[in-house]
Amino acid sequence: MTEVEWLAATDPTPMMEFLKGKGTKRQFRLYACACLRRAWQLLPDEHSRHLVHVAERYADDAATKDELIEATKVVSELADSRVGTEADVAARYACARLGN
Repeated sequence: MTEVEWLAATDPTPMMEFLKGKGTKRQFRLYACACLRRAWQLLPDEHSRHLVHVAERYADDAATKDELIEATKVVSELADSRVGTEADVAARYACARLGN
């Protein structure tokens, strides 16, 4: 993938494939958080935003695994409890993946 392709990309899948094996778990977690921050206004609620904050802190050893698990659990349960818009479901799924 060239720089021009990277900058023009709208689908994150090829970008993530390109990065596979080139970074640490911390770097990927922070990259995912950065992506969610770019779509901050699309996150459906404060629980999702809180999870991003916890995931960032966890990446920097400032939050515990238990904190991350609890924040992920709350977002996952909310996602399971209601059907939202496609953007709502996508945002909740992306946030829930932060806990992995």
